[in-house]
Amino acid sequence: MVGRKPKPAALHRLHGFPSKGGKSERALRAREPIPPDALGAPPDWLTPEQQDLWQHVIACAPHGILKQLDAGCLIVWVCAASLHRHAATQIALHGTTIETSNGTIVQSPHVGMMNRAGAAMLRAGEQLGFSPTSRPRLATATSSVIPDSYYRELDRTHPLPRGEKHVSLEEFLANAPTP
Repeated sequence: MVGRKPKPAALHRLHGFPSKGGKSERALRAREPIPPDALGAPPDWLTPEQQDLWQHVIACAPHGILKQLDAGCLIVWVCAASLHRHAATQIALHGTTIETSNGTIVQSPHVGMMNRAGAAMLRAGEQLGFSPTSRPRLATATSSVIPDSYYRELDRTHPLPRGEKHVSLEEFLANAPTP
């Protein structure tokens, strides 16, 4: 894919559509393919640790986002996460440097393994929506309703100035001035 990553339709509604091209939200959404079949059980060739990571991701991912077509990208993430964990454990046990047979101190190979695995996790995770900056680009086939408990927790951890309240994006858009 060449160029910028697509902007979510919700941001288009908030900021207005670009004047050139005359794209509408309907045209934007019509181009978005929706693959069938939810992502299921992990492949049987993954290690037990990797299968546990797979199940953890499925449980924590937003409902309806991960599809069977995403299995390859999730396998990359799971294998990289497992390798990252192994390398981090070895570094914790033996340190970031090792002494060679001739007495020279060099960087442990586990440091490079951990760095490469972490980079692979970040790349695959961004495609799967595993980071706060990549989640807004995700769109589900069904709209999700944010429970009131989320806003109560948000009010507790990030209080607003007196008299103000959190509003949903839909409510904000409905009351926003037109450009």
